[in-house]
Amino acid sequence: LYRKKGITDPYYCWVGFIGPELPLYIFIFFGKDHVDIHEANAAIVEKIGDEGDALYEKTMNLIKKMEHKSGNVLQDLTYTPEKD
Repeated sequence: LYRKKGITDPYYCWVGFIGPELPLYIFIFFGKDHVDIHEANAAIVEKIGDEGDALYEKTMNLIKKMEHKSGNVLQDLTYTPEKD
């Protein structure tokens, strides 16, 4: 749907197999702050329209439990290799 609508905002989707409630899906979105992420999300929701709403509703019917966590990268604890 992102490709079809020309949405280029990056995100990661990881599937985890840990704990009793499997599978576990982790989505990671990027932005300079929480406001930036929410504004980008609002623009995406507008672009995907009714088709996105239908997909969201179908997906939510499959979800047993949902948690929201947010955080920031701590640059002093992050290793970024130098580019060649």
